[in-house]
Amino acid sequence: MGRAGCAASLLVLFAILVISGCNYEDPFAEYRGVNLLADRGLTAASFTPTTATGDNPATYLNYDSTLAANEYGATTGLRDGAESSIHRLENLNLMADGDFELTGDGALPAGWTERGSAMLRGTSGTAGDIVGQSVEFATGPGATDDYIIYDLTGLADGFVSNATYFFQVDFIRESGTTDVAFDYGNGSDASNESYLSPPGTAWLSEGSGGTPVVETMPTPGVAGLDIVNTFWSSSRPSDYFYVGTAITNRICSGVLDNLRVGRVDTEAAVSLELGDAVGDQLPL
Repeated sequence: MGRAGCAASLLVLFAILVISGCNYEDPFAEYRGVNLLADRGLTAASFTPTTATGDNPATYLNYDSTLAANEYGATTGLRDGAESSIHRLENLNLMADGDFELTGDGALPAGWTERGSAMLRGTSGTAGDIVGQSVEFATGPGATDDYIIYDLTGLADGFVSNATYFFQVDFIRESGTTDVAFDYGNGSDASNESYLSPPGTAWLSEGSGGTPVVETMPTPGVAGLDIVNTFWSSSRPSDYFYVGTAITNRICSGVLDNLRVGRVDTEAAVSLELGDAVGDQLPL
């Protein structure tokens, strides 16, 4: 072993001796076994909602108690009576009736407009339904004004300028080879324009054959698809979400459900202040 190797070994040995000679003190000893939330309830009033953008948190978040078993799931493993204190924190869907449960059979959902021969109508009780009420849709057969639009100013926050939004939707294509497309543009018959970049790049799922099943756009868990469903708002005269495409009309048909629109940039959250034990007994 050379001199450098010997020197390194001596330094390591010296460090071990120094450390072994010290009395280790647990820096968290006074906190162990102390419930810092002992005097804090879990009611909605206990939490402080915030957003990074300064927007009203109530528009984007909901925290409340729930007694509906279909909302909180099974209570297996909880103490008796625990279901009476179950709460939920929910990122709100900015699109009213995005699950279409309020849309009757054969009815056009509130806030939507059919253009040309396009069709969007409530449906239930058929094999193509996804969850409860769904909507059947069809665009085409090729006219430039054959599409379905939703005025985004109808969102719960009025579609804030210079903000980033996302959407997610479940669908069943009419056949294995049927395409499904969505777009974001100006909704004008006279001058259809897509706001996506590059222009004309719609959110498109091409049919590749096989038996139609429930699909989600964007596909959960697939790398690279976590950004394709976002879109940026700016000060434009009109902003619409499309079923179909804005520029080159595409024949699409099937069933939609669980359409969600939300904000990406608010970083909405709730916080709970630690209990009195922190200030009275334990420093932070």
